[in-house]
Amino acid sequence: MGFEPVEKRREIAKNLGFEHVYDPREVDPVDAIYEATDGRGADVHLETAGAVQETYPIIEKALAEEANVVHISNTGSKPEIDTRKYQGSAAQLYGSEGHTMNEVYPRVIRLMSAGRLDNLPIVTSTYPLSQADEALERAVERVDGKVMIDV
Repeated sequence: MGFEPVEKRREIAKNLGFEHVYDPREVDPVDAIYEATDGRGADVHLETAGAVQETYPIIEKALAEEANVVHISNTGSKPEIDTRKYQGSAAQLYGSEGHTMNEVYPRVIRLMSAGRLDNLPIVTSTYPLSQADEALERAVERVDGKVMIDV
């Protein structure tokens, strides 16, 4: 299950096999999670948006018993986390390297080189090196999946 406000990214998630993908501006994420899980809540939550002021309250309301929450995103703000929600659900919060570079990119490159990871389905725009400025501007707009510069 995923929540994504950008249509193009919702399409990518569906193509990657997500059964339930919603625009969080159009549905109540907590209601959608409980409906999809028959009222149990989600076993695993991934915070990848970086919008922690918005995501953590939703995550805390939709924790299944013994849920795992993995924080991947980088964010400029600090989330307020209600530790009682985690205690009451026996949930655990884990930190994970997202795009902070510390050994992540070399590992991803090795997995891709070995044919164990195919990231190409999330690439929606490719630019030649001569148009790198345009590619970066497009990436900042965050309307595509991933933008690639072909060197």
